[in-house]
Amino acid sequence: MFATIEDILTRFHHMRGRHTLYLPGTNHAVIATQLVVEKELTKEGLTRDQLGPENFLKRVWKWKEEKGDYINVHMRRLGASCDWDRSLFTLEERMSAAVAEAFKRLHDQGLIYRGDYMVSWRPTLRTAVSDLEVELSEEKGKLYYFRYPLSDGSGFIPVATTPPEIILGDTALCVHPADERYSQYVGKTVVFQLPDEISQSLEMNTLIESLGLVH
Repeated sequence: MFATIEDILTRFHHMRGRHTLYLPGTNHAVIATQLVVEKELTKEGLTRDQLGPENFLKRVWKWKEEKGDYINVHMRRLGASCDWDRSLFTLEERMSAAVAEAFKRLHDQGLIYRGDYMVSWRPTLRTAVSDLEVELSEEKGKLYYFRYPLSDGSGFIPVATTPPEIILGDTALCVHPADERYSQYVGKTVVFQLPDEISQSLEMNTLIESLGLVH
């Protein structure tokens, strides 16, 4: 569909006497390509770690040379009026240089910067993925409550969490100093009962930025 619309616009403006260029090009689609290549390696009993970065990259380029021109072949069959002598690929050296130059100029102008953000992580590929490649879904979960006993035996502090397994990694409890429900516990310690019956005292700290009680 996109090729049809682009071709219509190109021909329309060309027929009106304008110098019109329909520049063909393909994107490397690195994550999708990596998945396909790794599936081929799996059939051969290999992994990308066994090949190493350099040989794996060669394998990706080999796949690109064999399969990467399929899009252009189909567009030619559709009759797209592209300037095929000027076809581009995003990982070509000149294209990579242009991207690096564009990012440098934007950075020099203060239009882009590096920051710390939460990202979507793909465990199998060991890389971050774009939000555009993530399919979100709502699921019903459970909220688990744990009671940490105070070291002085005066009571308990309830803590709620959705993933109970992270309780085992707790090293401190924090309360908001303005939250009257928990202000009485500031400065006290709690006992953390590990599965092997080892007790560990955790100091109650104050975290101004938090809301309520967190662990």
